[in-house]
Amino acid sequence: MLVYYLPGHWERAAEVAAWARSALNVFTEAFGPCPCEELKIAEVRGWFAGMEYPCFIMISSADVMEGDEKTAEMVVAHEVAHQWWYYLVGSDPWEDPWMDEALATYSELLYFWLSYGEEKYREALRRFVAEPYMSYLEGHGEALPSGLSAGEYPDEESYFMSVYNRGAWAFHMLGEAVGRERLVSAFRDYAKEYGGREAGPSDLREVLKESLGEVVDRLFDQWIYGWGVPEPYASDVTVGEGVIEVEVRGLGGFEIPLRVTVETTCGNFTSLEWVREGDAVRIRVKEGCEPALVVLDPLDDVPGPQGGPVTVKSEGEGCSAVTGSVSLLAATVLGILIWKKWCGRRDLNPGLERSAPRGLGRLPS
Repeated sequence: MLVYYLPGHWERAAEVAAWARSALNVFTEAFGPCPCEELKIAEVRGWFAGMEYPCFIMISSADVMEGDEKTAEMVVAHEVAHQWWYYLVGSDPWEDPWMDEALATYSELLYFWLSYGEEKYREALRRFVAEPYMSYLEGHGEALPSGLSAGEYPDEESYFMSVYNRGAWAFHMLGEAVGRERLVSAFRDYAKEYGGREAGPSDLREVLKESLGEVVDRLFDQWIYGWGVPEPYASDVTVGEGVIEVEVRGLGGFEIPLRVTVETTCGNFTSLEWVREGDAVRIRVKEGCEPALVVLDPLDDVPGPQGGPVTVKSEGEGCSAVTGSVSLLAATVLGILIWKKWCGRRDLNPGLERSAPRGLGRLPS
Protein backbone atom coordinates (compact mmCIF):
# COMPACT_ATOMS: atom_id res chain seq x y z
CA MET A 1 0.00 0.00 0.00
CA LEU A 2 1.17 3.51 -0.83
CA VAL A 3 -0.17 6.73 0.72
CA TYR A 4 0.74 10.05 -0.90
CA TYR A 5 0.28 13.12 1.31
CA LEU A 6 1.01 16.83 1.38
CA PRO A 7 3.67 18.40 3.65
CA GLY A 8 2.72 18.52 7.32
CA HIS A 9 0.28 15.61 7.18
CA TRP A 10 2.57 12.64 7.79
CA GLU A 11 0.96 11.71 11.13
CA ARG A 12 -2.52 11.53 9.64
CA ALA A 13 -1.09 9.73 6.60
CA ALA A 14 0.16 6.99 8.91
CA GLU A 15 -3.32 6.73 10.44
CA VAL A 16 -4.89 6.57 6.97
CA ALA A 17 -2.57 3.71 6.05
CA ALA A 18 -3.50 1.84 9.25
CA TRP A 19 -7.24 2.36 8.69
CA ALA A 20 -6.99 1.27 5.07
CA ARG A 21 -5.08 -1.91 6.00
CA SER A 22 -7.64 -2.67 8.67
CA ALA A 23 -10.52 -2.11 6.25
CA LEU A 24 -8.87 -4.33 3.64
CA ASN A 25 -8.50 -7.11 6.21
CA VAL A 26 -12.07 -6.72 7.50
CA PHE A 27 -13.68 -6.65 4.07
CA THR A 28 -11.52 -9.49 2.74
CA GLU A 29 -12.69 -11.62 5.65
CA ALA A 30 -16.31 -10.50 5.17
CA PHE A 31 -16.73 -10.33 1.39
CA GLY A 32 -13.86 -12.33 -0.09
CA PRO A 33 -10.52 -11.43 -1.72
CA CYS A 34 -9.83 -7.83 -2.73
CA PRO A 35 -9.28 -7.45 -6.48
CA CYS A 36 -6.26 -5.16 -5.96
CA GLU A 37 -2.67 -6.34 -5.78
CA GLU A 38 -1.72 -2.91 -4.43
CA LEU A 39 -3.90 -0.06 -3.18
CA LYS A 40 -2.75 3.53 -3.63
CA ILE A 41 -4.19 6.49 -1.70
CA ALA A 42 -3.49 10.12 -2.55
CA GLU A 43 -4.35 13.33 -0.72
CA VAL A 44 -5.90 16.02 -2.91
CA ARG A 45 -7.44 19.42 -2.31
CA GLY A 46 -10.81 18.43 -3.71
CA TRP A 47 -14.44 19.36 -3.10
CA PHE A 48 -15.22 15.76 -2.12
CA ALA A 49 -14.31 13.82 1.01
CA GLY A 50 -13.17 10.80 -0.97
CA MET A 51 -13.28 9.42 -4.50
CA GLU A 52 -12.81 5.81 -5.56
CA TYR A 53 -11.15 4.33 -8.62
CA PRO A 54 -9.92 0.77 -9.25
CA CYS A 55 -7.12 0.22 -6.70
CA PHE A 56 -6.73 3.98 -6.27
CA ILE A 57 -8.42 6.32 -3.79
CA MET A 58 -8.32 10.10 -3.51
CA ILE A 59 -8.96 11.66 -0.09
CA SER A 60 -9.45 15.33 0.67
CA SER A 61 -7.18 17.51 2.75
CA ALA A 62 -10.07 19.20 4.56
CA ASP A 63 -12.25 16.22 5.45
CA VAL A 64 -9.68 13.49 5.95
CA MET A 65 -6.17 14.82 6.47
CA GLU A 66 -7.21 17.82 8.58
CA GLY A 67 -10.64 16.70 9.80
CA ASP A 68 -12.18 14.82 12.70
CA GLU A 69 -10.53 11.44 13.32
CA LYS A 70 -13.67 9.29 13.22
CA THR A 71 -15.00 11.04 10.12
CA ALA A 72 -11.66 10.52 8.43
CA GLU A 73 -11.67 6.82 9.35
CA MET A 74 -15.22 6.50 8.04
CA VAL A 75 -14.26 8.04 4.69
CA VAL A 76 -11.29 5.71 4.32
CA ALA A 77 -13.42 2.64 5.14
CA HIS A 78 -16.12 3.79 2.69
CA GLU A 79 -13.65 4.25 -0.17
CA VAL A 80 -11.91 0.95 0.53
CA ALA A 81 -15.33 -0.77 0.44
CA HIS A 82 -15.74 0.54 -3.10
CA GLN A 83 -13.00 -1.85 -4.18
CA TRP A 84 -15.68 -4.54 -3.78
CA TRP A 85 -18.81 -2.52 -4.59
CA TYR A 86 -17.92 -0.71 -7.80
CA TYR A 87 -14.67 -2.37 -8.82
CA LEU A 88 -14.99 -6.11 -8.08
CA VAL A 89 -18.75 -6.07 -8.71
CA GLY A 90 -19.60 -3.40 -11.25
CA SER A 91 -22.88 -1.50 -11.49
CA ASP A 92 -24.30 1.44 -13.39
CA PRO A 93 -23.29 4.57 -11.40
CA TRP A 94 -25.82 6.78 -13.18
CA GLU A 95 -28.91 4.59 -13.43
CA ASP A 96 -28.39 2.71 -10.15
CA PRO A 97 -26.00 4.72 -7.96
CA TRP A 98 -27.42 3.14 -4.79
CA MET A 99 -25.99 -0.25 -5.73
CA ASP A 100 -22.43 0.76 -4.90
CA GLU A 101 -23.01 3.78 -2.65
CA ALA A 102 -25.59 2.27 -0.27
CA LEU A 103 -23.53 -0.90 -0.06
CA ALA A 104 -20.31 1.04 0.60
CA THR A 105 -22.05 3.16 3.25
CA TYR A 106 -23.44 0.09 5.01
CA SER A 107 -20.03 -1.57 4.66
CA GLU A 108 -18.43 1.31 6.56
CA LEU A 109 -20.84 0.53 9.43
CA LEU A 110 -19.83 -3.13 9.23
CA TYR A 111 -16.20 -2.02 9.40
CA PHE A 112 -16.81 -0.29 12.74
CA TRP A 113 -18.75 -3.31 14.01
CA LEU A 114 -16.20 -5.93 12.99
CA SER A 115 -13.26 -3.76 14.10
CA TYR A 116 -14.54 -2.29 17.37
CA GLY A 117 -17.80 -3.98 18.35
CA GLU A 118 -21.48 -3.16 18.75
CA GLU A 119 -21.12 0.18 20.54
CA LYS A 120 -18.98 1.69 17.76
CA TYR A 121 -21.34 0.26 15.14
CA ARG A 122 -24.27 2.02 16.80
CA GLU A 123 -22.30 5.22 17.14
CA ALA A 124 -21.40 5.16 13.43
CA LEU A 125 -25.01 4.42 12.44
CA ARG A 126 -26.23 7.36 14.49
CA ARG A 127 -23.53 9.83 13.48
CA PHE A 128 -23.00 9.07 9.81
CA VAL A 129 -26.38 7.71 8.67
CA ALA A 130 -29.32 8.34 11.01
CA GLU A 131 -28.78 11.88 12.27
CA PRO A 132 -27.96 13.38 8.85
CA TYR A 133 -30.97 11.68 7.27
CA MET A 134 -33.39 12.79 9.98
CA SER A 135 -32.02 16.34 9.91
CA TYR A 136 -32.66 16.34 6.17
CA LEU A 137 -36.27 15.17 6.64
CA GLU A 138 -36.93 17.58 9.48
CA GLY A 139 -35.63 20.37 7.25
CA HIS A 140 -38.48 19.52 4.84
CA GLY A 141 -36.45 17.23 2.61
CA GLU A 142 -38.52 14.59 0.83
CA ALA A 143 -38.17 10.91 1.73
CA LEU A 144 -37.42 9.82 -1.84
CA PRO A 145 -36.56 6.27 -2.94
CA SER A 146 -32.93 5.16 -2.94
CA GLY A 147 -33.31 3.54 -6.34
CA LEU A 148 -33.79 6.54 -8.64
CA SER A 149 -31.22 7.39 -11.28
CA ALA A 150 -28.76 10.13 -10.38
CA GLY A 151 -30.48 12.62 -12.69
CA GLU A 152 -33.91 12.16 -11.05
CA TYR A 153 -32.98 13.72 -7.72
CA PRO A 154 -33.83 17.43 -7.52
CA ASP A 155 -30.59 18.47 -5.80
CA GLU A 156 -27.32 17.23 -4.35
CA GLU A 157 -28.61 16.87 -0.79
CA SER A 158 -31.59 14.71 -1.74
CA TYR A 159 -29.25 12.55 -3.84
CA PHE A 160 -26.83 11.90 -0.98
CA MET A 161 -29.51 11.44 1.68
CA SER A 162 -31.57 9.06 -0.47
CA VAL A 163 -28.83 7.03 -2.13
CA TYR A 164 -26.26 6.82 0.67
CA ASN A 165 -28.14 7.25 3.96
CA ARG A 166 -31.61 5.86 3.25
CA GLY A 167 -30.10 2.94 1.34
CA ALA A 168 -27.61 2.10 4.10
CA TRP A 169 -30.33 2.43 6.76
CA ALA A 170 -32.48 -0.04 4.81
CA PHE A 171 -29.62 -2.55 4.78
CA HIS A 172 -29.19 -1.96 8.51
CA MET A 173 -32.86 -2.80 9.16
CA LEU A 174 -32.54 -5.93 7.03
CA GLY A 175 -29.44 -6.95 8.99
CA GLU A 176 -31.24 -6.48 12.30
CA ALA A 177 -34.17 -8.58 11.07
CA VAL A 178 -32.25 -11.54 9.65
CA GLY A 179 -28.96 -11.22 11.55
CA ARG A 180 -25.93 -9.24 10.41
CA GLU A 181 -23.82 -12.37 10.00
CA ARG A 182 -26.35 -13.79 7.54
CA LEU A 183 -26.48 -10.52 5.59
CA VAL A 184 -22.67 -10.35 5.40
CA SER A 185 -22.62 -13.94 4.14
CA ALA A 186 -25.17 -13.01 1.45
CA PHE A 187 -22.96 -10.10 0.35
CA ARG A 188 -20.07 -12.54 0.10
CA ASP A 189 -22.18 -14.75 -2.17
CA TYR A 190 -23.00 -11.69 -4.28
CA ALA A 191 -19.31 -10.80 -4.62
CA LYS A 192 -18.43 -14.38 -5.55
CA GLU A 193 -21.18 -14.73 -8.14
CA TYR A 194 -20.74 -11.34 -9.83
CA GLY A 195 -17.06 -10.63 -9.21
CA GLY A 196 -15.43 -9.37 -12.40
CA ARG A 197 -18.69 -8.38 -14.09
CA GLU A 198 -21.55 -5.92 -13.86
CA ALA A 199 -24.67 -6.62 -11.82
CA GLY A 200 -28.08 -4.98 -11.92
CA PRO A 201 -30.64 -4.44 -9.16
CA SER A 202 -32.47 -7.67 -10.01
CA ASP A 203 -29.20 -9.62 -9.71
CA LEU A 204 -28.51 -8.29 -6.20
CA ARG A 205 -32.12 -8.87 -5.24
CA GLU A 206 -32.09 -12.51 -6.32
CA VAL A 207 -28.78 -13.32 -4.60
CA LEU A 208 -30.03 -11.80 -1.34
CA LYS A 209 -33.37 -13.64 -1.63
CA GLU A 210 -31.61 -16.97 -2.12
CA SER A 211 -29.91 -16.51 1.23
CA LEU A 212 -32.41 -14.46 3.22
CA GLY A 213 -35.84 -15.20 1.75
CA GLU A 214 -38.83 -13.07 0.86
CA VAL A 215 -38.02 -10.35 3.41
CA VAL A 216 -35.65 -8.96 0.79
CA ASP A 217 -38.66 -7.93 -1.31
CA ARG A 218 -39.79 -5.66 1.53
CA LEU A 219 -36.39 -3.93 1.47
CA PHE A 220 -36.55 -3.29 -2.26
CA ASP A 221 -40.25 -2.44 -2.56
CA GLN A 222 -40.47 -0.12 0.46
CA TRP A 223 -37.04 1.51 0.74
CA ILE A 224 -35.18 1.19 -2.55
CA TYR A 225 -38.14 1.82 -4.86
CA GLY A 226 -40.72 3.13 -2.40
CA TRP A 227 -40.73 6.48 -0.65
CA GLY A 228 -41.82 8.04 2.60
CA VAL A 229 -41.07 6.85 6.12
CA PRO A 230 -43.29 5.00 8.59
CA GLU A 231 -44.70 6.90 11.56
CA PRO A 232 -45.32 4.14 14.12
CA TYR A 233 -47.00 4.69 17.45
CA ALA A 234 -48.64 2.45 20.03
CA SER A 235 -52.40 2.84 19.74
CA ASP A 236 -53.23 0.40 22.52
CA VAL A 237 -51.44 -1.54 25.25
CA THR A 238 -52.98 -4.57 26.96
CA VAL A 239 -51.47 -6.05 30.12
CA GLY A 240 -52.22 -9.73 30.61
CA GLU A 241 -50.85 -12.60 32.67
CA GLY A 242 -47.23 -12.81 31.63
CA VAL A 243 -47.92 -11.05 28.30
CA ILE A 244 -47.96 -7.42 27.15
CA GLU A 245 -49.68 -6.69 23.83
CA VAL A 246 -48.83 -3.47 22.00
CA GLU A 247 -50.93 -2.50 18.97
CA VAL A 248 -48.86 -0.55 16.44
CA ARG A 249 -50.28 1.96 13.97
CA GLY A 250 -48.95 4.73 11.76
CA LEU A 251 -47.15 2.34 9.38
CA GLY A 252 -49.28 2.92 6.30
CA GLY A 253 -48.08 0.46 3.68
CA PHE A 254 -44.80 -0.29 5.45
CA GLU A 255 -43.96 -3.63 7.04
CA ILE A 256 -40.97 -3.10 9.32
CA PRO A 257 -38.85 -5.08 11.78
CA LEU A 258 -39.74 -3.37 15.07
CA ARG A 259 -38.24 -3.92 18.49
CA VAL A 260 -40.53 -3.38 21.46
CA THR A 261 -39.09 -3.46 24.98
CA VAL A 262 -41.03 -3.74 28.20
CA GLU A 263 -39.21 -2.40 31.25
CA THR A 264 -40.42 -4.17 34.39
CA THR A 265 -39.57 -4.31 38.08
CA CYS A 266 -37.39 -7.37 37.45
CA GLY A 267 -35.67 -6.50 34.18
CA ASN A 268 -36.33 -5.75 30.52
CA PHE A 269 -38.04 -8.01 27.99
CA THR A 270 -37.78 -7.42 24.23
CA SER A 271 -39.49 -8.73 21.11
CA LEU A 272 -38.37 -8.12 17.51
CA GLU A 273 -41.10 -8.79 14.94
CA TRP A 274 -42.10 -7.78 11.44
CA VAL A 275 -45.06 -5.47 11.99
CA ARG A 276 -47.78 -4.13 9.69
CA GLU A 277 -50.47 -1.55 10.35
CA GLY A 278 -52.63 -2.61 13.28
CA ASP A 279 -50.53 -5.63 14.27
CA ALA A 280 -50.18 -6.45 17.96
CA VAL A 281 -46.69 -7.19 19.22
CA ARG A 282 -46.70 -9.73 22.07
CA ILE A 283 -43.93 -9.47 24.66
CA ARG A 284 -43.72 -12.23 27.24
CA VAL A 285 -42.63 -11.20 30.72
CA LYS A 286 -42.02 -13.23 33.87
CA GLU A 287 -44.96 -13.62 36.19
CA GLY A 288 -44.86 -11.20 39.06
CA CYS A 289 -42.89 -8.60 37.09
CA GLU A 290 -44.76 -5.30 37.11
CA PRO A 291 -44.48 -3.35 33.81
CA ALA A 292 -43.26 0.22 34.10
CA LEU A 293 -42.44 1.33 30.55
CA VAL A 294 -43.05 0.12 27.02
CA VAL A 295 -40.44 1.38 24.56
CA LEU A 296 -40.95 1.27 20.80
CA ASP A 297 -37.78 1.02 18.72
CA PRO A 298 -35.40 1.45 21.70
CA LEU A 299 -32.27 1.29 19.51
CA ASP A 300 -33.59 3.69 16.85
CA ASP A 301 -33.42 1.09 14.10
CA VAL A 302 -36.34 2.58 12.14
CA PRO A 303 -36.16 6.04 10.53
CA GLY A 304 -38.02 8.61 12.59
CA PRO A 305 -37.36 11.51 14.97
CA GLN A 306 -37.19 11.09 18.72
CA GLY A 307 -40.24 12.05 20.74
CA GLY A 308 -41.16 12.30 24.39
CA PRO A 309 -42.98 9.92 26.72
CA VAL A 310 -46.71 9.45 26.28
CA THR A 311 -49.40 7.84 28.37
CA VAL A 312 -51.89 5.28 27.13
CA LYS A 313 -55.39 6.54 27.77
CA SER A 314 -58.56 4.52 27.79
CA GLU A 315 -59.40 2.69 24.59
CA GLY A 316 -59.97 4.92 21.60
CA GLU A 317 -58.59 8.11 23.13
CA GLY A 318 -55.18 7.84 21.51
CA CYS A 319 -52.16 9.35 23.24
CA SER A 320 -50.90 12.58 24.73
CA ALA A 321 -47.48 13.75 25.84
CA VAL A 322 -46.42 13.87 29.44
CA THR A 323 -43.13 14.91 30.97
CA GLY A 324 -41.15 14.84 34.20
CA SER A 325 -43.04 14.13 37.41
CA VAL A 326 -46.33 14.10 35.52
CA SER A 327 -45.21 10.93 33.72
CA LEU A 328 -44.44 9.24 37.05
CA LEU A 329 -47.88 10.17 38.38
CA ALA A 330 -49.51 8.92 35.19
CA ALA A 331 -47.58 5.65 35.44
CA THR A 332 -48.81 5.20 38.99
CA VAL A 333 -52.43 5.86 38.06
CA LEU A 334 -52.55 4.01 34.76
CA GLY A 335 -50.12 1.20 35.55
CA ILE A 336 -48.14 1.59 32.35
CA LEU A 337 -46.32 4.29 30.46
CA ILE A 338 -45.31 3.97 26.87
CA TRP A 339 -42.58 5.65 24.91
CA LYS A 340 -43.25 6.26 21.28
CA LYS A 341 -41.78 8.41 18.60
CA TRP A 342 -44.39 9.87 16.38
CA CYS A 343 -47.65 10.57 18.21
CA GLY A 344 -48.97 13.80 16.74
CA ARG A 345 -45.73 14.68 14.95
CA ARG A 346 -45.79 16.52 11.68
CA ASP A 347 -46.11 14.76 8.34
CA LEU A 348 -42.74 13.78 6.90
CA ASN A 349 -44.27 12.55 3.66
CA PRO A 350 -45.44 15.71 1.85
CA GLY A 351 -47.19 15.04 -1.40
CA LEU A 352 -48.14 11.46 -0.56
CA GLU A 353 -51.69 10.58 -1.51
CA ARG A 354 -53.24 9.24 1.67
CA SER A 355 -55.20 6.63 -0.26
CA ALA A 356 -51.92 5.12 -1.46
CA PRO A 357 -49.89 2.85 0.84
CA ARG A 358 -46.74 4.45 2.24
CA GLY A 359 -43.64 3.23 0.52
CA LEU A 360 -45.61 2.49 -2.64
CA GLY A 361 -47.06 5.91 -3.42
CA ARG A 362 -46.27 8.02 -6.43
CA LEU A 363 -43.66 10.73 -6.46
CA PRO A 364 -45.08 14.23 -6.12
CA SER A 365 -45.15 16.22 -9.34
